[in-house]
Amino acid sequence: MVSGTDMHGTPITLAAEREGVEPGGLAERFHGRIKKTMEDVGISYDLYTKTSTDEHAETAQKFFNRLKEGGYVYEGEMLLAYCPEHGSFLPDRYVEGTCPRCGFESARGDQCDECGLTLDPEDLEEPRCALDGAEPVFRERNHFFFRLSAFQDDLESWVEEKKGLWRPNVYGQTATWLREGLEDRPISRDMEYGVPIPEDERVLYVWFEAVMGYVSATKMYFSERGEPKGWGDHWQDPDAETYYFIAKDNIPFHTVLWPAMLMGHGDLNLPTDVPANEYLNLEGTQFSTSRGHAIWVDDFLRKFHPDQLRYAVASVMPERRDSNFTLHDFKRLVNDELVATYGNFVHRVLTMIHREYGEIPEPGEFDEGDEQFLAAGDSPGLIETLGTRASDEIKEKRFREALDAVMVLARRGNQYLNETQPWKQEGERKATTLYVAAGIVRALSVFSEPFLPHSAREVWRQLGLEGEPERWEEAVEPLEPGTGMPEPEPPFDTVYDEDLEPWSGVEEDPDRGDGDGGVGVERISFDEFQSMDLRVGEVLEAEEVAGSDGLLRLLVDIGEEERQVVAGLRKLYGPEDLVGRQVVVLANIEAAEIFGVRSDGMLLAAGEGRLLEPDGDVSVGSRVR
Repeated sequence: MVSGTDMHGTPITLAAEREGVEPGGLAERFHGRIKKTMEDVGISYDLYTKTSTDEHAETAQKFFNRLKEGGYVYEGEMLLAYCPEHGSFLPDRYVEGTCPRCGFESARGDQCDECGLTLDPEDLEEPRCALDGAEPVFRERNHFFFRLSAFQDDLESWVEEKKGLWRPNVYGQTATWLREGLEDRPISRDMEYGVPIPEDERVLYVWFEAVMGYVSATKMYFSERGEPKGWGDHWQDPDAETYYFIAKDNIPFHTVLWPAMLMGHGDLNLPTDVPANEYLNLEGTQFSTSRGHAIWVDDFLRKFHPDQLRYAVASVMPERRDSNFTLHDFKRLVNDELVATYGNFVHRVLTMIHREYGEIPEPGEFDEGDEQFLAAGDSPGLIETLGTRASDEIKEKRFREALDAVMVLARRGNQYLNETQPWKQEGERKATTLYVAAGIVRALSVFSEPFLPHSAREVWRQLGLEGEPERWEEAVEPLEPGTGMPEPEPPFDTVYDEDLEPWSGVEEDPDRGDGDGGVGVERISFDEFQSMDLRVGEVLEAEEVAGSDGLLRLLVDIGEEERQVVAGLRKLYGPEDLVGRQVVVLANIEAAEIFGVRSDGMLLAAGEGRLLEPDGDVSVGSRVR
């Protein structure tokens, strides 16, 4: 796992100009702060580097030369903005103006942050120099170009193979780029700061050289370990897989431009998957440091434990669509889930064991209630089942689903305590119950370590175990009775309203919903809308969800498979009204647990829940477009 800071982005040079400092020094300052913040929040890499190293410059220059020798780099004329005030050509981001599509007055020369439209400086209305506000003129200038158009057919064939394997938003955005046709793109800039082009006064355009950082970082990792040829195992072995974890504004760079560069270079592996996230908004609005609508992680960590932040962000991770971080939800997620569910179970168990025994107790015979958690014969117990589910979800890059599996185990642990009431038990029965409960605690420590590393290791320590969780299988291995335990402490602190006051001034969006699952107004792009998988289904089974007010559990045939869906329909429909009925199912959304029942889809309804259904005879599994 390698990554690094992009040191040559135009925002660095803009900020340096405004501060009157050298861009390299400013980039180093930001790199140090970024690296420390990630370390503080518990994000780790095998190597976290930067694109200003000699290794990266050498890799990028060799890559450029190889593409040039292959005929994929050539020189040509392009129209560039020129500022007459300070007599120089302006990079894209040095030009600002009004977006021609949405009218946003602070769009940049490469993109509108308001509507996401990709731009060139000449597309802007009322363009101005970002440094002095002067109106630029446009002049022809000679630059190097990457022959992207040469890879249209190869990319179309390759991307078609990814259909159904990539996230719908990633495939949809990539397919749109290809449908519009690929054009050659400039790869050089009139700047002094950046990776120099061999035997030329210009530098490589940052979009072109930054992605090469994946290769240069891998080379650096192995060079530091005395294995300079080891990088080839990851980039040249056809059995190796590469995954790129990015945000949605970088999708085309990783699914179109970088793959084309790799094809042109030859001998290097193409991306296996690009599990890109959508945007995480703040209180319903995009983060904006210029407007002060932001929360800085290092500031937040002065008040809160890093795992509190990690849990809240992981719970709303925008894996398939934009999501929202709110202070209200942060408090609710920490208090109602992390403290009241996970932390409450762990602390209850450890406190009882420490008070009664001071060590892991010796269990007696396991009864049926115990064996629901433990493996019995060839049948896996709930610990193993939920651990497998969490593991599978992580492998499929569905991290919210993996975290949900962990919390299901915590909820079931609380339920086990409430049903067995070990505080009322005596002798061997009490010891057995608390032994099983300790096993659930140990499993929670293992399964939550990717999400809550600090707390998971602390829970591990409070169980009296040495080291830290390292293997998934440790969750199901027998505990060693007699293992001494330290005096336990609650793993998580409660969040109070006054704790949030330093950030209470962030802008509120009245359309954002109520933070507790309420529906708010959300704008999605046409690509996102196209990616919605709506299918005609037939209800095979329907029953009430016990203990709920208004929920029904449905088994729906959607053609290729059967899906379980939980829907709040009982006030309008009885189970007998729905069996055999055709419905429309949104099939490609994240699964959720509703009232303890897994739901793998949503039904289309209008008004107060009146189901929409096809008009006429429509085959089950048909797509609604």
